[in-house]
Amino acid sequence: MADPQIHTYHCACTSLLLATTTPLPSLPRRATSLDRATILPLHSDAHPPSATVPHTTLLSMTPDRRITTIRREDGFEKRILWRCGRCRVVVGYELDPSHFEAPTTAGGGEEGEGSSAAQEGSGVGRVLYILPGWVQSTEHMASGKKIGEQSAVLEGAQLGVAAWE
Repeated sequence: MADPQIHTYHCACTSLLLATTTPLPSLPRRATSLDRATILPLHSDAHPPSATVPHTTLLSMTPDRRITTIRREDGFEKRILWRCGRCRVVVGYELDPSHFEAPTTAGGGEEGEGSSAAQEGSGVGRVLYILPGWVQSTEHMASGKKIGEQSAVLEGAQLGVAAWE
């Protein structure tokens, strides 16, 4: 059995942020949000990493201590912002656990986007939403291209347009 390939990602300041066995461009995006963030599942520590289950390790990312409330068309959303440990720029967020305490009604909420129903039974403990434009792969960083060019590649693969257009 072959070992899984590990993909590493950096902040615009070149700080190593995370390592994962799943490439970020292959992950789904948050469709109901204007930021189109990449949905990165974080598996709970109760399930040890294996070759068949995707695994992610957060390296130089720190969560804010305060919750940030975002106004949305369908109400409010409480987010815990995740920042680069070096330059402190926001590179992602996770939803406050209070979003998942109440049972969701059929047809409502954001089913499949980090909801508790989407997490049950899969070993996924939390979901981290990676914002487009601030995270670059190690391969892209080594190529010498600017981060805007990388964003166009990641966005273009899924949307057909550059991230900054």
